[in-house]
Amino acid sequence: MSKDAWCYCTLVTTDSFVIGAQVLILSLLKHSALPDVDVVVLHTDTVSKLSLKVLQKLSPRVRLRRVGKIEAPAHHNRTVPSWGDYTKLRIWELVDYARVLYLDADMLVMDSIDHLFSKDLGDLKLAAAPDVYPPDKFNAGLLLIQPGQALFDSLLATVGSIASYDGGDTGFLNAHFPEWYSAPEGNRLPFAYNAQRTLYWMTHNSQPGYWEAVGPIKVLHFSSSPKPWDAPDRKGDLEMIWWTTYAELAGRKV
Repeated sequence: MSKDAWCYCTLVTTDSFVIGAQVLILSLLKHSALPDVDVVVLHTDTVSKLSLKVLQKLSPRVRLRRVGKIEAPAHHNRTVPSWGDYTKLRIWELVDYARVLYLDADMLVMDSIDHLFSKDLGDLKLAAAPDVYPPDKFNAGLLLIQPGQALFDSLLATVGSIASYDGGDTGFLNAHFPEWYSAPEGNRLPFAYNAQRTLYWMTHNSQPGYWEAVGPIKVLHFSSSPKPWDAPDRKGDLEMIWWTTYAELAGRKV
């Protein structure tokens, strides 16, 4: 593999998220014009062999990579909910790639994002889109990074000592990269690249202009719960977009 290789990446730690990863990968392949870019699926031992087989059969571009789980520490603020483990930090270990574009498995790609690989990441070596709140922090659902073992080691060493304001990896990574908001333009992506359903829920009835101003959406993020596949009877406007892509997937021989 070339040291200049790029990859898309996602993470699956439970069988329940495999359906989300399937739809994400299908949407990604549909819009990507880079046939030589791998789609790496990081997974833990808690994902069944059958689920991994389903993901592998989606495309020859899919590369399965088993990783160890990184447990979240005891939270400094017990009033903040926990958003799972910190296994996502493993993306910094993908040093056989020059650039990694990571997407959470509850995302849906709506348009090509291939051009992000050419972003100037500068000294920060990370690009991300703003969170819904607080907007001067980034959401870790989509991350463009330059991997590095030294940086991974630094992240891992501080897991137990750096507090996370949201109890998850987004808060932890913002604490580790506090300069993101004041970084150059190349490090700050528009909200459209991580358009969170949460904003739609908060504004579409009373102030639809907020969501309309985000467009055109590049990546739709089904943040918060329930996920579309966990509540098939709750099909709002955004959920129908996800289910339409799922129906397309169901028609494939995988």
